[in-house]
Amino acid sequence: MLAARQERAREIAAISRWRGSNIDDSLIADLVGQPARNPEEAIRVFQVLRSSLVREIAVRGDKRITDPKASADAFLADVVRDGWPLKGEDQSPTNQLLVGAGLDPEDIDPSATFAETMNLLTFHKRLRIVAQASSLPWAELKRTVTRRQLPVAVIEECMRAYAHDQPERKGSELNDTHLLCLAPYADVTYVDRRTLESVRRAKRKDAIFDQIVGRVARAGSYADIAAALTAA
Repeated sequence: MLAARQERAREIAAISRWRGSNIDDSLIADLVGQPARNPEEAIRVFQVLRSSLVREIAVRGDKRITDPKASADAFLADVVRDGWPLKGEDQSPTNQLLVGAGLDPEDIDPSATFAETMNLLTFHKRLRIVAQASSLPWAELKRTVTRRQLPVAVIEECMRAYAHDQPERKGSELNDTHLLCLAPYADVTYVDRRTLESVRRAKRKDAIFDQIVGRVARAGSYADIAAALTAA
């Protein structure tokens, strides 16, 4: 199970920064007006995207990924599955995809960027899990709780936005970010050199991140950490 999770982390790290087209700063209003492609054009574009993703995983992904093509195909199979149920041209493909992914129609803001909308989508998916697990009313929870109120959301979004994009995107980067989410509740959080530099960048860029993430440091070895614990 641990091996499977490590393999999955490597694939997520390799794929998460890839963009088939650079639309992060595009407004949802501009994307909503785009019609669905005809089947022949869709297949052609899909083949170009597949080649781009295979190349991205092979060049920038964790070198322990043995089959970039298989990783790309598994990811794109999910994309195809989500796109298959799209209805006729009278409905915006963008809105259909966002609602199908988990956003309520009233939460789709035409003035928001694509990146902001993806952050909101991820947050709402997690918030639904909380609502279901705790039997809380979804509409009230969604209205009351915002992303900037939850440390884990602030930390993950800032690390995505400001962390240095390493030449090789190792699966451990995902684990490092998850561990960093514990920093608001610890006296000191020990990370590696790469993560420490990313934390410093995020602290300079985001005041809330700087406020909630306490002392983050780097230790030369586990023995140094043990010595610090003993001294404390």
